[in-house]
Amino acid sequence: MRNFRIWVLITDEVSARICSSGDGNVMPITPPEDAPFHRSQGARGEMSRAWYRFKAGHGFLHGPKARFAGHIAQILQEAAAEHAYEALVIIATPQIAEELERALDPQTRALLIGDVVRDLPVSGAAEPIAYAIV
Repeated sequence: MRNFRIWVLITDEVSARICSSGDGNVMPITPPEDAPFHRSQGARGEMSRAWYRFKAGHGFLHGPKARFAGHIAQILQEAAAEHAYEALVIIATPQIAEELERALDPQTRALLIGDVVRDLPVSGAAEPIAYAIV
């Protein structure tokens, strides 16, 4: 029997991480550089680069929050194309949730099974909080 893998994206406008129900791993996502794509990526990323250029060219990805949302959307799109997950839950602050709504492509949006849009608590702890999905 194949595992049904759910990814949970937790993000604000500064940081993001993806938690996987399949293996319990947590993948941090760093904000993109100003030049989000490099020639060294080869043909594998052509579809995503074309999609990103389309979004950027139509005024969707201006500003750091929008570029970060586009970067997250690209990661989710490439993983969905590789069948890395079967369902997606997004937990986000209102500011980045709006940008993600614009940036997600239809294939990724079809895998979205839920979202929580609210201000995330600010942790005063020196140690990062570990999240586990069971």
